[in-house]
Amino acid sequence: MLKAALILVRHLALALSVLTVAACGQTGSLYLPAKTPPRNTPVAAPQVPAASPSSSTSSTP
Repeated sequence: MLKAALILVRHLALALSVLTVAACGQTGSLYLPAKTPPRNTPVAAPQVPAASPSSSTSSTP
């Protein structure tokens, strides 16, 4: 009886090992992709600082 249980345990351990190694077949990079903004929202334009009144281009004599 002891020999039959030992054979059964060995076969179960071998089957579990094979299934564990076979499940590791995931290929490719293991990272989360960067989040991208949704396409239906407009992208804000970069803001340009306002020109100061003292640096106007029109010069008066």
